[in-house]
Amino acid sequence: MSEDVLRRAVLGRNLVEFFYEGGAKVVEPHMVAHSMNGHILLNGWFVRGDKKFGEEGWQDYTLNGISKLRILPETFPKARFGYNPLDSRKFANIQFCL
Repeated sequence: MSEDVLRRAVLGRNLVEFFYEGGAKVVEPHMVAHSMNGHILLNGWFVRGDKKFGEEGWQDYTLNGISKLRILPETFPKARFGYNPLDSRKFANIQFCL
């Protein structure tokens, strides 16, 4: 179910909000892919929310750790600088991406 919601958000370039490891996050979703160790990841730009993992910037979130996922009406115009869906050191299989 999370993948369907994320697919809609990626294709529509909508921000998403969710809880992850106890904190709320707002993220520009760019890609869902399998990691090299077999986890399904959301790769996106952290915009605001719980800063447990640092400031604004690129983050990966395991899908099984995401809860209360919802699409926001807020959109973003294009992929952020540094977006690289072809990083073969990090992603084994892309499910969908910008």
